[in-house]
Amino acid sequence: MPEKLVTISTLARLLKTTNHTIRYYEDEGLFKPAEIAPNGYRKYGMSQAYQLSFILFLRQLNFSVASIKQILQTNPSVTDLLLAKKIAIQTERHRLE
Repeated sequence: MPEKLVTISTLARLLKTTNHTIRYYEDEGLFKPAEIAPNGYRKYGMSQAYQLSFILFLRQLNFSVASIKQILQTNPSVTDLLLAKKIAIQTERHRLE
């Protein structure tokens, strides 16, 4: 059975983001649609939804777009990412104290 694909508007609504944000991440090369229909509509599947949700999660942790691009290319474990972020936050907290 073929994968059900959704439009950019549906994906944005599901992940509580905007069409503009999705297009921006595409333009930055972080991810791309599963297909682009002949009418120009972008279509996304589950793998794109998972990838976008991971990108949005990293942005909530204040990773830059450049850092996210590097993370996606090197594919480190999520645990390693979170530990590194925790150490960075602790270091910044000690600096501010």
